Amino acid sequence: MMRRISRNEIRPLSAFLAEQFYETEPFQSAMKGIDPDKAKQLITEKYYEQLSHFLYERSAIFVSDRNINGMIMGVDSKNKMVYSYAPFIFDLIIKAFVLCSRGERRRILQNMKPLRELSTANWAKKYCHEAPYILAIIAIDKTSRGTGLCREMLEFFFDYAKTASTSHYITLETYTRENVPLYEHFGFRLAEKKTIADGSITEYRMIRKSGNEAAK
Repeated sequence: MMRRISRNEIRPLSAFLAEQFYETEPFQSAMKGIDPDKAKQLITEKYYEQLSHFLYERSAIFVSDRNINGMIMGVDSKNKMVYSYAPFIFDLIIKAFVLCSRGERRRILQNMKPLRELSTANWAKKYCHEAPYILAIIAIDKTSRGTGLCREMLEFFFDYAKTASTSHYITLETYTRENVPLYEHFGFRLAEKKTIADGSITEYRMIRKSGNEAAK
């Protein structure tokens, strides 16, 4: 069973997300050359915790009812805040810099420059006839993978999206090539992929259609 997260669970949720995604290529690239313990602190406290507070009233955040071993977040792209991340991310960087030396600040900013190529939600406009509902984050604890929790979470999310949005489209982005077949199994198709200039990171952009749109 899935349930909405409460505000007092944001801190443990942030630690959970940092643990699941710390080793992904975008974070590893952004934090290259930064002490691993400090990098994880920045990602937990100054990224996921601030992001979760920001999105708490603006999105649908659900966790596994058993405990926080699974989390899924939906965002309606009709909400203009989806296209206003730049000032928010800049604010996060300023807050993160309180914990960093001047040299670390320069390094992080330099590391993040190539990642700007991926920071857009506009790609879906080429493929969707209407503003999509976004599967913004899905995370499953390593110990819970292979237990059917992923299916439970996605089926719950699809049902929820039908009531939360009038759109026939759901989009998601993943940086893990191995995830693509998994999402295809649940009805998504790979619309396009975007690789940054140095070739180190590829974003896989996927779309799922429902209703009459699925037949097109």
